[in-house]
Amino acid sequence: MTKSRKAQILGMPFTMIMSIIVIAFILYVGVITVKGFLENAERIKVASFATTFKYDVNTLWQTTAGSRSYSYDLSAKIEKVCFANLSKSLSPESRNLTQVFSDLKKIQGAGQSNMFLYPINFPTGLGVPASYRIDCGETTKVNCLDLSQLPNPYCIQTSKGTVKIDLVKEGRYVRVVKK
Repeated sequence: MTKSRKAQILGMPFTMIMSIIVIAFILYVGVITVKGFLENAERIKVASFATTFKYDVNTLWQTTAGSRSYSYDLSAKIEKVCFANLSKSLSPESRNLTQVFSDLKKIQGAGQSNMFLYPINFPTGLGVPASYRIDCGETTKVNCLDLSQLPNPYCIQTSKGTVKIDLVKEGRYVRVVKK
């Protein structure tokens, strides 16, 4: 009888240690899962912004004339939404964006893109593109976004994960309005 009581006493610390290990493992898995959900939310915000902006430009392009101000939710980690023509040089009024323009040119396959998310390493780290080509038309894609009246690049600062972009339809093009 004394042996079984002694075994019970020795078995209790082992049970406690195993319980602590199991609890620690469950907490670790929980933290990893929550982190994955948060990254997914960031990924969805960025992808949703790009899709919605393309839709809004296309919708405005199909009208005869008009102007509209849009507000989009982005990840708070996106600092700027930039519009640029990478085949042209940096505009004199954009000299303070020299590093941004240099970073935009480093994006692989961004030569034909005209909208960029900055900093470029955040969206690409999530597996989402940092550059987008904004075209209009359902079957035949047409370059409808006029950036000619903007400095190259033209960046709009985000505020707490929100960006406001003003668009105007003029003739055959939709133009981003400089604020």
